[in-house]
Amino acid sequence: MSVFAGFIASSLPGTPGTPVLVSASSLPMIKITWTAPESNGGSALQNYNIYQNGVLSASVPPTSLSYTETSAITTG
Repeated sequence: MSVFAGFIASSLPGTPGTPVLVSASSLPMIKITWTAPESNGGSALQNYNIYQNGVLSASVPPTSLSYTETSAITTG
């Protein structure tokens, strides 16, 4: 008896637009925005991952195209 399984390989998703600094105030806060990728590669996006110094600091749902950070900002 033989079992065969088929699959369709989807293309890789596109990259989101380059993050843009939207605002920074005298408070320790930064807000960035981006545009959605032109292609999702055939699958729904799960999250946008935000990294600071190479470490994952947040996962943003695909319905949001911005992120505001207040807790990890240092001034000086």
